[in-house]
Amino acid sequence: MTANQKDVTQYSCAVFSLVAGIALCYINFLMQGDVTNGVLGMTGMCMSFSGGVFGFSIWVRGKVTEVKDYVEARLNKYNNDYENDDNKQSGKAAD
Repeated sequence: MTANQKDVTQYSCAVFSLVAGIALCYINFLMQGDVTNGVLGMTGMCMSFSGGVFGFSIWVRGKVTEVKDYVEARLNKYNNDYENDDNKQSGKAAD
């Protein structure tokens, strides 16, 4: 399974769960005039699952970008320091 397929599956399950929980709540209200505790709990679980899927993926992407930027900055600093040391050594050898 590729990363794109995983994302599509993950988001599809989250959206389906969210829609199913809200639909279950509305159907129960229209049929009985009241939302029972079980239906309300199930709707809450569906919303928690969907929120977790969307929130966690956004958090992970943010952290991965943050680490990537940090590593690139450190590598650029290391490369610049290395080039400066080479230039200093080359200049001393030419004197």
